[in-house]
Amino acid sequence: MKKVLGILTAAVAVLGSTLSAIPADAVEQTIEVKATVDPIIYLRTFKTIDLKITQGDLGAKDKDFNADDANQTTNGNATLIKTAPASLNGGSSATYTKTIQDIFAVWGNTGTKYEVKVTPVVPTLTQTLANNGTKTLTMSVANLTNSTGTLAPDSPKVGTVDLTLTSATAISSGTYTGGQLKVEAVVVP
Repeated sequence: MKKVLGILTAAVAVLGSTLSAIPADAVEQTIEVKATVDPIIYLRTFKTIDLKITQGDLGAKDKDFNADDANQTTNGNATLIKTAPASLNGGSSATYTKTIQDIFAVWGNTGTKYEVKVTPVVPTLTQTLANNGTKTLTMSVANLTNSTGTLAPDSPKVGTVDLTLTSATAISSGTYTGGQLKVEAVVVP
């Protein structure tokens, strides 16, 4: 019986090694991997623009001489011309333009094309007067520089814009508030 067990053990060992030598069916495939990087754009601007309209912006001089040639000298009896300078004249309208340096800086990943727009979303600035009346300035934009181009991550594109304020009547001194500009940078396909 020992012989039979020995033969059976040998037979199983031979059969097992024969079975393990037969390859199993297998399938393999190589898969391509692809990654798409979206255009990246980053915008920096100011929170507030606080402009000063100076006497010089108004075209006003702080002094002059009587414009009437006959009355530029007085002996004590001549009178001054009482007409206000044009910039202070009660019903005149006026336009004032201020250049805003560095209204935006925009960065992006290499090769990203961009467009920047600066638009008044609330174009009216209002001043409330002591008598509860109001005065207004209306703003518009022009001459936006560097508004389109191709970006790089280490060198921003910087733009300048002219902001024009128009008064329908004579401007009053004081603070006008409430106007808003939108600075928008978009990726251009």
